[in-house]
Amino acid sequence: MRQRIFFGNASTLGLVCITLGYEDIKTLEKIVLEAPPEKVIIDIDLKEIIYGSITTDFSIPESTRGSLLNGSYDSLYLLLENMDKIQQTEAELEYSFHIEE
Repeated sequence: MRQRIFFGNASTLGLVCITLGYEDIKTLEKIVLEAPPEKVIIDIDLKEIIYGSITTDFSIPESTRGSLLNGSYDSLYLLLENMDKIQQTEAELEYSFHIEE
């Protein structure tokens, strides 16, 4: 349960959370310990991790992958992109809430 909560919160912040098989994790761990200066590339589009000459596939929910690729993981982005729909819905409500300065 905690992993799902962490995953959801981290993804909402734009952090990449992926799933690897146990053997892949152990292989990457060994390589990283042996050659720490190498870059780790997480290719969200291809769902691959590239570390030196090693490439391995990973899992990520498609909805999360899509939101990371198009930037919609950010709820503020979604609000701003849909401001016209929000204002239209507000205008159609029987009540309105405005804060006056």
